[in-house]
Amino acid sequence: MNRQDRFLRERAESGAEAAPYTPNSVSRMLEPFGGGGKRQWPARCVADYYHLDRVTHGHRIP
Repeated sequence: MNRQDRFLRERAESGAEAAPYTPNSVSRMLEPFGGGGKRQWPARCVADYYHLDRVTHGHRIP
C-alpha cells in the first residue's frame, strides 16, 4: 500500500486532477467503489486526502 500512497501523492504533486485507486481491504474500513459503486463518499474522501479532484477505480496497485 506504500506504493499506491506514493503514486497518488506523486500524481497530485504533478498537477493531475484524477488518478486510479486500487481498493485494498483494511480491517473494516469502507473502500471506494464498494457495494458496486453505491457508496461514493469513500472515493471522495480518498480524492480529498490526496488533493485530487477524483479517483478512478484501478484494478492493480501501481
